[in-house]
Amino acid sequence: MARPRKAEQGARDTRELVYSCAVGLMNDHGYHGTSLRDVAKAVGVQMSTLYHYLHSKQSLLVEIMTTTTNALADMAQAAKSETQTPLEQLEAVIAAHVEFHARYPKEARIAETELRSLEPDNLKAIVAIRDQYEEIFAGIITAGQQRGDFGEVDTRIAVRAMLVALTDVANWYRPGGRLELADVVLAYRDLFLGGLTVRKKSRARVAESV
Repeated sequence: MARPRKAEQGARDTRELVYSCAVGLMNDHGYHGTSLRDVAKAVGVQMSTLYHYLHSKQSLLVEIMTTTTNALADMAQAAKSETQTPLEQLEAVIAAHVEFHARYPKEARIAETELRSLEPDNLKAIVAIRDQYEEIFAGIITAGQQRGDFGEVDTRIAVRAMLVALTDVANWYRPGGRLELADVVLAYRDLFLGGLTVRKKSRARVAESV
């Protein structure tokens, strides 16, 4: 494979630096608290140079959110296989979600908190990508219910509750802290798989207990 020319490699390195600096600044100061001038200063380039690598601050946010959500979905898809049972698949995608948010907390926080900063058309596009990701979990839970592996549960509520809890790992997990990442993965896996497989109350029984 031919090696990239020096100019091409330099442009690629600068583009990656623009992206990483923007992630750091938006994580620390929020989208509205970050200006393109801040990004240019962090990268060490003039504003005129910065515009060679992006169209606007909004396009940069869309790129961060799209890249992050697609990478998360790819990691989840790669973690499971068609030969696994729904229970094993759910275990795999829970682990992938937790690991991603522990390893890329800045990107994950931006993707989660800056939806409000997206322009209408961009918001629609990002929400569509997020919906596709949620379908990975929903499809696994539905398949498990059909097999009798999982109890009766509203799939949408289960997925939303699960992802909110798993995503919060990006806010509190710190390498070198009380728990190793593997321990965190096991804790979340046991929490949610136990809730789905052990509690099998019907709606009627729940209503009687209220």
